[in-house]
Amino acid sequence: MIYLALLATVMAGDVNPLTQVAPVEHRGVAYNVTYEPKVSLTAKTIGTAAGTRPFLQRCLWSATVSVERKVHRPGEPVALDKVLPETRTLSGSLDGNCQMHRKTLSAEKIAQRSAVREHMDQVVEADQRIVLADIDSARALN
Repeated sequence: MIYLALLATVMAGDVNPLTQVAPVEHRGVAYNVTYEPKVSLTAKTIGTAAGTRPFLQRCLWSATVSVERKVHRPGEPVALDKVLPETRTLSGSLDGNCQMHRKTLSAEKIAQRSAVREHMDQVVEADQRIVLADIDSARALN
C-alpha cells in the first residue's frame, strides 16, 4: 500500500468568537483575564489514488486544543501570558485526500465545535483560583 502524507500545522486566527474575558478584582486591584483557544491541527492522507480508478484515500486528522490566558489591568498591556497545561485532542477521518478538505479542516472551523467550547468552559472554571495565585506571584516580584 502506498502512503501519501500531508502534514499541516495551523494556528487559530487572531480574532476568535470563543475568546472569553473575565473581569477579576484581587486585593483591591481590577484585572481583565482573557482566555483564548489555540488549535494545532495535523492531517495525513493515507491510501492510494491510481489515475481514473476509484481512489482508496482517507484523510486522518487530529487537533490539539489548548487555552491561552492573558492577565492585564484595564487599558494596560498584557502583564501575564500563559498557555494553560490542560489540553484536549479531537480526531477524525474524512473520505478522500486532505487537500480536498482544506476548508473543512481549518483551525477556525475546528475551534467552532461544541467539544472546544466545553473544554474552554472547563479550563476557565478550573483556573479561577489559580489565576489569583499567579497574580500574587507576579506582584511579589515587584
